[in-house]
Amino acid sequence: MRKVRFVSVFVVLALLLTIGPSNKSLAGSARGEPVPPQGVRADVPARVPPAEVPDEVNKVGVSETVGESSASISSMPEGLVPRRIPKEQAPKSVKKVESTETVATSFAGTVAEGATAPRAPGTVTLSYGFYWYQYSSNYVAVAAYARTQTDFCATRVYVKPHLYRDVEHDGTWEYMDDDTKEQTGTCVTDSGAALTDYWTAPNNTNWKNYSSHYVDWNGGGEGWERTTYDSFP
Repeated sequence: MRKVRFVSVFVVLALLLTIGPSNKSLAGSARGEPVPPQGVRADVPARVPPAEVPDEVNKVGVSETVGESSASISSMPEGLVPRRIPKEQAPKSVKKVESTETVATSFAGTVAEGATAPRAPGTVTLSYGFYWYQYSSNYVAVAAYARTQTDFCATRVYVKPHLYRDVEHDGTWEYMDDDTKEQTGTCVTDSGAALTDYWTAPNNTNWKNYSSHYVDWNGGGEGWERTTYDSFP
């Protein structure tokens, strides 16, 4: 009888050793504690708080900027600079470079022998130049300007500026734009200000304004042509 009891005790101990780890896992699950899966070390956490992430990590995905860009117009890439800007869209604050010249009129035409050449009773003021502003740190926007005015009654007062640029500084002038202003009537004295649209180019580009001015009056008329050059800024 003692031998049978000894064998029974031995069998019970063997069973306890066999199911011991499983009981421990089940007991942990019953207490609500996480049980690491088989083959995973118990000291590797399943979750790492953001505050405990190291400074250097690997990032996988597509980079995208969301929200308003902090880049200003002064750092605008060259590909985003428009070639032409309508004058109505130019900023209110622009710079003006103007030349003004007063000329006396003379009869433009042939006069019969013994006849007196009709002359206008005054002078004509020719104005021409550029309007410009700094579009970005590397680009300027430029427009050609011109105007014709008289101090006497004319029947026609006309002006037309032509804008050209030479980006390469090699003497090759590229035609950009022109604008025309004209007043007609029995007594007109001002053509009005003619202004082309604004055109962009790199800083220090050479610009040319070739302007045509005409005045007609009863019995005569005359025209003038002027050319002015500049570079900006």
